[in-house]
Amino acid sequence: MPVVLLLAAVVVVAAAVVLASGRGGELREPVEELPPTGLPEDRLPTGTDAAMVKLPKGVWGYHPLLTDEVLGRLVHALMRRESEVAALERRIAELTAYGPGESLGASWLKKPDEPDFLDGPFGRDRA
Repeated sequence: MPVVLLLAAVVVVAAAVVLASGRGGELREPVEELPPTGLPEDRLPTGTDAAMVKLPKGVWGYHPLLTDEVLGRLVHALMRRESEVAALERRIAELTAYGPGESLGASWLKKPDEPDFLDGPFGRDRA
């Protein structure tokens, strides 16, 4: 029995020496394999998409990289939608600012973020 233990100890020490000297092969680079987020890749996520997200749990809570990615995509979608809503609200305010019988002119034709080409040296404000 002591011979078997001595032989096992020699094998373990020899393996440690071989691996420590770099002759035992190399470890591959760690690859972060994240599960799918559950958010659509081809469009902005909707409220339903956000409600359906199930974040994978790690050893100590949620997986931080995946959680950051999901939250970042949701923040981007919310910010984009908020800017679209603000632009539409500005257009509504512009269109409702005219009283009955007043002319809207061509201001209703331009897109919310499009410059008004009718203003300037050749437009409405030309004297």
